[in-house]
Amino acid sequence: MTPTESISTCYEKYFDFKGRASRSEYWWFSLFGTLMSMFVSLCMNSYYGTASVQIDPSTGEQTTTMAYWFALITNSFCFNIPAFSASVRRYHDTGRSGWWWLLCFTGIGIFFCIYWLAKRGDVGVNKYGQTQ
Repeated sequence: MTPTESISTCYEKYFDFKGRASRSEYWWFSLFGTLMSMFVSLCMNSYYGTASVQIDPSTGEQTTTMAYWFALITNSFCFNIPAFSASVRRYHDTGRSGWWWLLCFTGIGIFFCIYWLAKRGDVGVNKYGQTQ
């Protein structure tokens, strides 16, 4: 699957947590999302300063700008939701439930998650559908 096909497929299946995702679909979209998130962060930081933090003159406390929060929320909707659904479909491709994604929140579990996301998927049909 080409990078453009992968990106368009992930956006077409924005909230689709059923079926399977190939390795190329998942990893091309992950690369795209990472690069775009870095670009947004770079733009925000270069325009507003480090992490868009400002000092409130009356209290001396650090605050973030509304533009920073807008960019953060927009970034989440544009990249995190389709990336999450693609990762669930990627787990399905290896014959695992999407709930295994929760293992990423443990210290040692992240290594298993990365292994399963990088592992070759099941050939043919598994309980989550046909190979793409």
